[in-house]
Amino acid sequence: MKKLFILLGIFLMMLTSISAQEKTNNNKKQINDEYKQDLKKELDLTEDQKSKMKSIHEKYKVEMNQLKTNDHIARGEFKKQMSSLNESRKTEIDAVLTAEQKNKMKELKVKQQEEMKLKSEERFEKMSNKLELDEKQKATLKEQQLKTQAQIKAIRESKTLIDIQKKEQIKTLRDQQKENTKTILTDEQKQKIASHKKGGKK
Repeated sequence: MKKLFILLGIFLMMLTSISAQEKTNNNKKQINDEYKQDLKKELDLTEDQKSKMKSIHEKYKVEMNQLKTNDHIARGEFKKQMSSLNESRKTEIDAVLTAEQKNKMKELKVKQQEEMKLKSEERFEKMSNKLELDEKQKATLKEQQLKTQAQIKAIRESKTLIDIQKKEQIKTLRDQQKENTKTILTDEQKQKIASHKKGGKK
């Protein structure tokens, strides 16, 4: 029974994921790789910009590694300092880019989010067919998904929350959505998830 719930949890994360961070790992990696390639091509960085970006990356990589290996720092302080480093890195990167390049970054980010949304919808339809969800179940799940998506968008666009707080609140929303989804599936559908997962390991 415990194994069944673990498998159910894995499926629910796939079924109810929204956009960037919701994706299967392979699909997410593929889209992120494409985004990075498009970014390099579209931004058309000068040699000076490339050099400055590399220096920024190396600088913050060292500082973040030092923070991660600090065993004497409290969890709350760790999150605060990590968020501060991320914000400082973003500020320094923005200073290197031109206004046109920053606009292109925003455009490509929107494109990436749209692609991830489409991938999420494709996975939803695929799993819906395998589980033979009825129209009421589909409608309820879609409603939950749209509601969570709107809440996540509001959190990401918040000007009062730091990155760590945004991640925590988004995780809470997704956990809540997973719990809600459990109440929609029948026992037979949960068994299908377990059987499908078991078959995929053969």
